[in-house]
Amino acid sequence: MNSGKKQRSLKRGPWVKVRRASQAVFLLLFLALLWFLPPLARIFFASSPHLSIPAAVAGRSFTAALVPAVFIIITSAILGRYFCGWICPAGTMIDIAGAVRKKLIPSGREFSPVRLKYLKYVLLASALAFAAAGIQAAWMLDPITVSGRFVSLILIPQARILFPASGSAARYAGSSWFLLSFAVLILLTLFSRRFWCRSLCPLGGFLALASKLSPLKRRVDRGLCPGSCSHCTKVCRTGAINNDISYEKIECILCMDCIYMCPGRSTVFSFSKKKRKNKKPDSSRRNFLIAAALGLSAAAAGWKNKVNPSGKNKGKEIRPPGALKDSVFFAMCLRCGNCFSACPTNGLQADMNISSPASLWTPRLVPEIGECRYGCNRCGRVCPTGAIPSLTIGVKQNTRLGTASIDTSKCLPWTGRGQCLACRRSCPVPGPAIGLQRKEGHRFDLPAVIMDLCIGCGACQNVCPVRPDRAIKVDPSTARRT
Repeated sequence: MNSGKKQRSLKRGPWVKVRRASQAVFLLLFLALLWFLPPLARIFFASSPHLSIPAAVAGRSFTAALVPAVFIIITSAILGRYFCGWICPAGTMIDIAGAVRKKLIPSGREFSPVRLKYLKYVLLASALAFAAAGIQAAWMLDPITVSGRFVSLILIPQARILFPASGSAARYAGSSWFLLSFAVLILLTLFSRRFWCRSLCPLGGFLALASKLSPLKRRVDRGLCPGSCSHCTKVCRTGAINNDISYEKIECILCMDCIYMCPGRSTVFSFSKKKRKNKKPDSSRRNFLIAAALGLSAAAAGWKNKVNPSGKNKGKEIRPPGALKDSVFFAMCLRCGNCFSACPTNGLQADMNISSPASLWTPRLVPEIGECRYGCNRCGRVCPTGAIPSLTIGVKQNTRLGTASIDTSKCLPWTGRGQCLACRRSCPVPGPAIGLQRKEGHRFDLPAVIMDLCIGCGACQNVCPVRPDRAIKVDPSTARRT
């Protein structure tokens, strides 16, 4: 009977209601923006310090894109890890999964070794070490990118298949990996509530370090505290409250559950004016993190030299219009998938070449699937970091992605197998950029690329009827990149 009253009390708690409302609003906003207004959705990605700061450090580019992340750091230094408990869409989805788990396994035991909570700091140190060496690795485990890719590249396309009126469906290379990474994030809840947030989330680790400065703290009135009930310890979803009722502020995500679960109503959160006692630093842990960071930096530097020794555009992939040169592009790209979902032709796909780890999951244009539409600049408008610059339509139409070239040994008119002007008809460039010529001994008009006009949009390659290899292809080596 008492436990039932406690659960009802927990549901009626005003701060819990406000927190749940905040989570619902931000999750729905996240979903709605990714579906209907992708250019605005990038604020979620830019607000993750774990994404924005390593990207800026790796790309050696400090721009206004860092402002949302700096704001989150400053407010976390005042309020604590509120972002994790009140805003983070991944955290909300994990809480939903935790509620389902509770229904399915009401008396399930939780697996939450205390020492595992330090793993997120090691992962954070790793991301920062790689960033210092010029490699963007934060995208691999950031909850915003993991959940964003799932929504943009799995959930929304599937919804459009079920409801065609909501838009045309698209398919993306690497979808199974996007789904697997999200499934791992959610299914870890089977081990314990917020297992990802407790032990693995490097964004949570970043915000935990910022929250050490926060004057907002949990206070317990020992005169009112029953002492031995341990209700607050059991209800704490991140394991921040210890068995002796003390708590670790940096692990607390301000869910406020402990306030209303307490039978004596002894728990409050307030801005303490008391000076905190200086704790003796854990030198072994600190030295371990420093050594790990230094070692990873050296390893990352050597790895970078192997995968991209010159830092120039030596790749064979066609990159989005105006994309930064490879060394900076790979460092600043968050692999968020925004540009994939924004591309109206589905031509932007993930680079799945595992032999080049630095470029893995970065966007590339696959003309066989879809061309870079002449009057479209969506990919730059949705990019959170500027790895793909936001170009005006006029500038974009004059930005070269490469140059098309015709293989005369395959082209139908050139080989005398019939007249074909598909490439010329499809070219959107005024002129067009594919002219015609007549040569003695040939029965048909012969298409020829006008190099000065071609921007490498891939429209010609997309419509070329020759199979399996197209007779006209875009060479990205002439791309205009900064």
